[in-house]
Amino acid sequence: MRSENNSYKQIVKATSIFGGVQFFQIVVQIIQTKLIVILIGPIGIGIYDLLNSTIQLVNSFTNFSLRTSAVKTISQPDSNVGQVIFVLKRIVWGTGILGILVMIIFSDILSLWSFGSTDYRLSIIWISITLLITQISTAQIAILQAFRKYKMIAQSALSGSIIGLFISIPIYFYFKIDGVVPVIILSSISSMLRSWYYVKKLSIIEFKPTRQEFFVHFKEIISLGIVLSLSGILVNISNYGIRLYISDIGGLESVGLYASGYFLITKYVNLIFQAMGADFLPRLSASIKCTDLYNKIVNDQIEISMLLIFPLICFFIVFSDIIIVLLYSDQFLPIVSMVNFGMASMLVKAISWSIVFILVAKGETKVFSINEFFTIIHMFLFSLIGFKYFRFVGVGFSMIIGYSLYFIQVYIITKKMYGFKLNHTILKLLTIQFTIVSILLVISSLIVSNIKFLFCTIILIYSLYFTFRELNRRIDLKKIPKKLKILINKKSKQ
Repeated sequence: MRSENNSYKQIVKATSIFGGVQFFQIVVQIIQTKLIVILIGPIGIGIYDLLNSTIQLVNSFTNFSLRTSAVKTISQPDSNVGQVIFVLKRIVWGTGILGILVMIIFSDILSLWSFGSTDYRLSIIWISITLLITQISTAQIAILQAFRKYKMIAQSALSGSIIGLFISIPIYFYFKIDGVVPVIILSSISSMLRSWYYVKKLSIIEFKPTRQEFFVHFKEIISLGIVLSLSGILVNISNYGIRLYISDIGGLESVGLYASGYFLITKYVNLIFQAMGADFLPRLSASIKCTDLYNKIVNDQIEISMLLIFPLICFFIVFSDIIIVLLYSDQFLPIVSMVNFGMASMLVKAISWSIVFILVAKGETKVFSINEFFTIIHMFLFSLIGFKYFRFVGVGFSMIIGYSLYFIQVYIITKKMYGFKLNHTILKLLTIQFTIVSILLVISSLIVSNIKFLFCTIILIYSLYFTFRELNRRIDLKKIPKKLKILINKKSKQ
């Protein structure tokens, strides 16, 4: 049995802080999604998704990926935190106002691209304010992340979800589709206020830098941010283009179906990635100069990522049709295959997601941008081809091909340039997990009877046992209840 080590414990500790909070967050989102489907239907979801895609598209041009670049800059051992935060807040206001102006100026064009007419011009102008609000929230979350205040980030996310539920449901109930714009604006304001509250509790002392120091910190944040934002721009153009293509072929209802499937594939899995990534980048940035150390950190991160995400993937594949009907309705059943194949692709994404952080932590902006450019291009083309010939199942399968190529690509780059190597344990885990997921996909696709659920449930139970056994080898899960009991007793005495 592998001995317990600090790296595994750090990863699991950071992830566990978000675990309970995100469980309730998921419950809130399930309730919210179901009610929204009932109130505004697939077409309403399609309009909401296209407006959000428009925001994300413009935001990718104007936000300069400040969260990631700011976390890296603040986390560095020799960083002058007070000055960096002072500069960051000024950058946030500048980029946020820039985003508003861009969206207002091009509102006619954006409405025409998204909806085929200028009918949604005023809606786009109204929601432009969210670009500034989101930038402020992003900077505040970056500060919390850099200081490793994971409980505050988690609490902010949970309270934001609950407030979002109480905001959106009454508005959709009374205004139906007309409530989409107010919900987008009020939800962003709610998130900003929650993150501001927690940052205020840190009592950070800011220092006004000299003009020369200001430009040094400005350049450090923006230079990496520009490269990262280029990747974000391409991602959002790609997502935007896919939605326009689907809208052109199948209409707003098809966009709503695609958006719902994409949400299921990415949202719940990304909660795990976000929980792990909150601690991963600061820890990796602090040790990036030591090859052996960052090799170990990344390999350990990959192992835990694969183990945590594996049962979730199996669960979705086994019960995807039930989940879709419960969360949405039987109108959304055409996306079952898309969700199944898309969830399977997350297994490969868990590996490549961890490896690419090496490029970010090293500040290799040129290599990172080239890598992301080719990845986004082939993911975009695979999605278009998949939908054209096989509709939603083609989109799901294209994600498996795309993320597999991404993994091969990023591994070759980091191995040749920085000496990164995957350990044998990861290859063994990948082989076992990929085999189990493949069997589930075959059974769920070919067998249509109650026997399917019997076989799949047995495999799901084994996946849970396998994950528990492997995690226990790394962190000794049996000690966790004892530690929780000690912690509870300490708090009760206080």
